[in-house]
Amino acid sequence: MKVDRGRISPAADAAAIALNTDLNHREDHDDGFVTEVKLRPNSNLTEVLEAMKHPQTGVAFFTQTTSLPNYTFVSHEALLWLKARMDNSRNPLEILEAMRKERMICHASGDWDKQIIPGFYLYYIPQPEKQPVKVENHKVLPPDFNAFEHEWMEIELQGCNHLWFEEAKMPNIPTFLRDIPSAQSWADYSQNNRIYRNSHLEINVNQKSDRMEWGHVKYHTVMQPGYAFEIVVEWVTASGPIVGDLIWGWTRKANHCNYELISVPADPMAEPFTEKSDPLRGPIFIPLSEKFLSSKGVMFGEFSEESRADRMLLFQEAILARFGFLPCVIEKKFSFNKDIPKEYQYVHCSGHMFVLIRCSKNNYQIESPSRQEANVTRCVYGHTNNTNVPKKVGFLWAWNHMIPNKKWKSLVIKNSPDGELFQLKMLKDFRDFCSDTDERLSKFWELCYELKRKSLKADSNNEGKLK
Repeated sequence: MKVDRGRISPAADAAAIALNTDLNHREDHDDGFVTEVKLRPNSNLTEVLEAMKHPQTGVAFFTQTTSLPNYTFVSHEALLWLKARMDNSRNPLEILEAMRKERMICHASGDWDKQIIPGFYLYYIPQPEKQPVKVENHKVLPPDFNAFEHEWMEIELQGCNHLWFEEAKMPNIPTFLRDIPSAQSWADYSQNNRIYRNSHLEINVNQKSDRMEWGHVKYHTVMQPGYAFEIVVEWVTASGPIVGDLIWGWTRKANHCNYELISVPADPMAEPFTEKSDPLRGPIFIPLSEKFLSSKGVMFGEFSEESRADRMLLFQEAILARFGFLPCVIEKKFSFNKDIPKEYQYVHCSGHMFVLIRCSKNNYQIESPSRQEANVTRCVYGHTNNTNVPKKVGFLWAWNHMIPNKKWKSLVIKNSPDGELFQLKMLKDFRDFCSDTDERLSKFWELCYELKRKSLKADSNNEGKLK
């Protein structure tokens, strides 16, 4: 699935016309290094294309492989390359898209209709003699797009639009207090219609087994800063040690790239949906302080009633972000019951803890707890009479039991009197915050409103100066 990447050797004959500095003048260069040069502001698409193909200063291309055409590049790298060599008046994303429409570049699968998507998406520069003739009102079918999708993992990169064009400055107001609450996840505004994509997985990469071993991988179609990225490994005909070696190799390589790859269970929360569920893995319910909620009367009463449930969710997300939790987008559970609660999952940046928020459409109140919800109550609290727990606003907390025992016990808080573990300290601190111990939750609420007041006041002063 991975190939060595580098620059290819064929040079572009007319690349120099797009450069505003003559590369033949090397007297200012030391040790033969080529200075990065700028494209002219009025460079046309042909000049940009030839500059991209330049062997020294062009875009980095994949080395020649049997499954990829020549001049294959990553869309994100091409966008950064254009951004560094053009003035801010031209949008790199629009330039690449215009080149695609002119059939100067194409998706590596051969699909000419595949739009430019920022991220790890593969495109290539077709050779003139191999470029298909454009026929009026005729769509050229991609050659075996499914085969390409199963071989290459392509991931969209969201949250980086500021790299391509100027974005409006967001107000310094917590999301749950804005006039229009922001989207809850990248799934709400992503170009991808799917949350996950599937691909074939070569498991026996180190050739340690003489048997046929294969599997599948399911992964998020979008990566966004501040969100967890999920890769699900599935296999039937594979050996456990071989799979373990593969994932361990991924973990080591991820660390070299400043990523943290953590193994998690297929069902992180292990919700007790049946009588036979393991109570030792059942989630812990942590409610928000009833005293705090009741003191506010109607939460977010100054906003429209339709937005209050979303604002409550965003408020809970703000609490989780304060403790280092990242949202993890999950697929919606299919059910004929329209009143089934929505679920939002989060993982701690350490990978040791998970949190789930369950909420219904009616301001988080579930009037008739189902059998499954009663099981959650029984597993967590050990009794069956009080089924009001799922009605409360709060969080379901679970541990990552796939963390090795040695690593789990190694996270001891320094200078703690009794060698307190980081994980248990986190749970205690989170519970104290949610129960409004020492008015920590109330102070956080007031701080958020103070940020909103200061932001609105600053905006008002700026408008006055403009007038």
